[in-house]
Amino acid sequence: MKGHIRTGEKCPVCRGKFELATVGLDVDLVCPRCQTRPRRYYVDINDQGERTRIYSTKQGEVFTAFGAARTTLDTIRLEIQEGYFDRTLYVKRDQKPLLVENYCEFWYESQKEDDKKPATLRQTRMAIDRIVAHFKGRDIRRIRKRHCREYLNKLPASIRYNHRAKLQALLNFAYDNEDLENPIRVVKVKAQDRKSPIWLTPEQQEQILSCVPDIDQSIIRFQIQYGCRTGEVCALQWDCVDFRKGAVTIRRNFSSNVLVESPKDNEWRPLPMVPDIRNMLKGLRKERQDLVPWVFGKSGNKYYHYLPQSLQYVWATAGKKAGYPGVHLHHNRHSFVLQRLEAGHTYEEIAPITGHDDIKIMQKFYGKLQPQKLARVVEMKSVRSLSVGGEGHPKKHNKTSNF
Repeated sequence: MKGHIRTGEKCPVCRGKFELATVGLDVDLVCPRCQTRPRRYYVDINDQGERTRIYSTKQGEVFTAFGAARTTLDTIRLEIQEGYFDRTLYVKRDQKPLLVENYCEFWYESQKEDDKKPATLRQTRMAIDRIVAHFKGRDIRRIRKRHCREYLNKLPASIRYNHRAKLQALLNFAYDNEDLENPIRVVKVKAQDRKSPIWLTPEQQEQILSCVPDIDQSIIRFQIQYGCRTGEVCALQWDCVDFRKGAVTIRRNFSSNVLVESPKDNEWRPLPMVPDIRNMLKGLRKERQDLVPWVFGKSGNKYYHYLPQSLQYVWATAGKKAGYPGVHLHHNRHSFVLQRLEAGHTYEEIAPITGHDDIKIMQKFYGKLQPQKLARVVEMKSVRSLSVGGEGHPKKHNKTSNF
């Protein structure tokens, strides 16, 4: 096999031909008179009488440097020697699909095909808008670590951590799709310290509930009892309620106001039906008479179920009336966990009820707020303090032995 690196261009100054020459410690095609170099190269190979011109790598990147063409030529020589050379893999690709703005849409469509939840797709779309605004017109294969660093530095600190993960996911997708020759590891970004979880005592929750309209109290009492996510309790249907077994199963969720046939953690979660909740659900069942599939809802000219935003408005309005402005329904979830921790339950006992799938993250988030438990730890006397004298010094022993 014979192979050469050539160019179809001529010197832009004198219109002369480029010739192979030594430039410093390297070799390149250079105009002898003007010392200019071509902008594009190609690999010309002749294998057993069959001649082929190759203008790009397998990834579709055109040769803009002599070194890139030489690397590809060495690769082709090895492939021919091993017997697996395929000319069709080196066909020049259309560049438009590889522009960042087009490639992001390709990635987004693949996310939709993977049945990502609506909330996840919404976050992905927000990240894509920022990525396209920064990288528009750039080939996805031309993105380097320094470009990623520049992009992240321009983002507000509050969203930098999450958008870094989305950019990394895009680049991983491009590598898995064989559009990137090497994986790119985006520089790590330190997550901002999360605010301590806001939680309410049972007495505070009752005060707010007293300001909630009677028609809306059932669904909020259910959430307070089990610490469910707001979207999960709004999506509860009667096929999830089993009075015979005494269990309520969390199996659906509202994600960005779209009903999803799985909770956030993608696992059904059976909850024991305590007596108060059983009586409440039986009353609702008798009232509805199988007319609607939703456990919680409102009746008027037309029955309709709750959405997370509408239920949040009800709770926030009641909180303002009760003297707790700014309360959120998710605070009831925080309250459920912290109230049980204060009662002596462990994270392992609470997680199956709330649906937390990572105990370590749960401990890191909720461990900051356990005032009573922390107070007991501080007040507890150490082992050493029990063996010291009245002034805090060890008791002195007589030098004389009793033996």
